[in-house]
Amino acid sequence: MTASTRSGRATGSRKAVLVVGSDPVVQNGLAMSINQAPDFVVCGRAENTTKAIAAVAALRPDAVVVDVLLDGGRGLNSIRSLRSLHPLLPIIASVHDEHLLAIQAMRLGASGFVMDEDFLGSLRRTLAKVKTLPQPRINPPRIRS
Repeated sequence: MTASTRSGRATGSRKAVLVVGSDPVVQNGLAMSINQAPDFVVCGRAENTTKAIAAVAALRPDAVVVDVLLDGGRGLNSIRSLRSLHPLLPIIASVHDEHLLAIQAMRLGASGFVMDEDFLGSLRRTLAKVKTLPQPRINPPRIRS
């Protein structure tokens, strides 16, 4: 994780987003785009799968954006690992005009994908769709009389 992290979920109407990408230029571009939106804020960054898993546990983001070209294409492995550990967490694949990678990311567990040409619009639409995922049921304790 980088120094630009914050603990806990977003407050108010801004959704906390973790950015996962190995290329600093891509990571900075994603973070800058997300932070410019009134409804999202970057809560942290991770450079690889191991750091992404640790960051999700520490920061509890509302969503994760994964650059599918992470470490030469290992972003797809990050999606698979994060999905297995956090089945209800919205995981968004950031793809670079590669529809085949987007399809593969969806098959591996991505909640949706965003294309570079309309990143924020795609992110908003994708998160609007995934926020309707079923939430785990918590059964209230039984009271014995």
